[in-house]
Amino acid sequence: MTGRPSDRPSVPYFFDDGSNTVVIEGHIFVQVRRGRLTIDAVDRLVVAARSFLASHKGRVAAIAILERGASVPEEDVRAHQHKGMAALLDDERVLVAGVVLGNDTGATLRRAVARSVAHGKRRKRTFQDVGEAVR
Repeated sequence: MTGRPSDRPSVPYFFDDGSNTVVIEGHIFVQVRRGRLTIDAVDRLVVAARSFLASHKGRVAAIAILERGASVPEEDVRAHQHKGMAALLDDERVLVAGVVLGNDTGATLRRAVARSVAHGKRRKRTFQDVGEAVR
């Protein structure tokens, strides 16, 4: 789904495919993932991230929120995500916060995967709570 659904508030966003929503507001890039991550969704995220970076000169923030229903991506999708998002994670202007909601075993596993995607990136932190991430 692209465009602006009439049942959502008027917030500029890049896309919503039912499992992933990307919102871009000012100098903040937000991805919310509720379901499955696919290679097609990763490609769309990369396009959104590149567009976002190209349109901003100074510091920016990126927040990725994984809701409780977000599944752990398959290995080929994780590899594609890692490769595709490297430009965003390597850009010195970008501060990244990953938020994995939940306290169960699945959430712990998703946090571990999120940390592995950004391993060694000093401007990337993983959180359990959205409020903590935006502070």
